[in-house]
Amino acid sequence: MKLTNTQINGLQDFIKSNGVKYYDVQMELLDHFIVALETETELSFGDKTKLVFKDFGGKEGFRHIVKEKKRVITRQFFKLYFQSFRAFFSLPKIILTLAIFTVLQFILKNIQLETGMYNLVAQLLNAVLIIQTSFKKGVFEKSYIKGKDFLMLKTQDYFQIVIAIPIFLIMLFELNFGKFIPVTFVSICITLSIIMLLAYSSIRKHLIKKMIELYPEAV
Repeated sequence: MKLTNTQINGLQDFIKSNGVKYYDVQMELLDHFIVALETETELSFGDKTKLVFKDFGGKEGFRHIVKEKKRVITRQFFKLYFQSFRAFFSLPKIILTLAIFTVLQFILKNIQLETGMYNLVAQLLNAVLIIQTSFKKGVFEKSYIKGKDFLMLKTQDYFQIVIAIPIFLIMLFELNFGKFIPVTFVSICITLSIIMLLAYSSIRKHLIKKMIELYPEAV
């Protein structure tokens, strides 16, 4: 039987009410429900819906699907991210990496920061990284997403912590060695944070474009 728009919308609400809050996962499950229901001719719509839900393992089965989907997406994201990150150490992007490091090295050697100032600089840079990633995420959600959560994007929320690791190393180094912190070490850490942020931004744009292509009705 061919499902009506009302039935399809009802199925999506049913999937959402059973713990699947991410729109992309809802659509994937919805496709399975539609195929199963449209090939059934004997049972009623309601009975077949219950049967398909049972085949998925009920609410617990849905939770397992979301968990597994999150694991797969996270693994895919890290793979794409490290490909983008490695590109900054080969031509032509390595030129940008060297330019950032050289400029930082020149500035830090000439301004001669006093003890304690490297820690302040590190904290300021960390704040900038967090604000920058949060701002871009907020602008995107305000501009494109109509009140929907996407697992494809949600798995990246914590990644700003990874980007900030080199900055934390500066803070940790100064905490332990004080005024003996080398300028070259600081330059390397800041350069790494910058290119990690650039790589992250590049992959996020790629995933946003992919999401818009897959779910044009949701943006």
